[in-house]
Amino acid sequence: MQKTLFTPIIIAFLFGILGFPGLAEATNEGIIQLENPLDAENVQELIGAITFFIWRLALAIAPVMFIIAGFLFITSGGDPNRVRTARNLFLYTVIGLAVVLLASGLYEVIKSILGG
Repeated sequence: MQKTLFTPIIIAFLFGILGFPGLAEATNEGIIQLENPLDAENVQELIGAITFFIWRLALAIAPVMFIIAGFLFITSGGDPNRVRTARNLFLYTVIGLAVVLLASGLYEVIKSILGG
């Protein structure tokens, strides 16, 4: 029991003493100004950045998944289970890509309706 409490206490103590260099900057008035690690200034920009990142990630992963599904289909050798696995992988990749594309479009529609 003591061992499990000891480690978090030491870590909290070290972070409390050492702090996070570069995250906060002290000024002459003694006021600490925190730097914004994100490029977003508000929640709307943050959601847009996250949506754009997921969209780009999906566009990078989808062709790889199509290639893997094709490889599984070609190397199945007529085995019905492997053919089913390849078809399911292809189908799920298409569905996932459609969901991501529709979600990014839905974000733009909601943004235009709300006047953003």
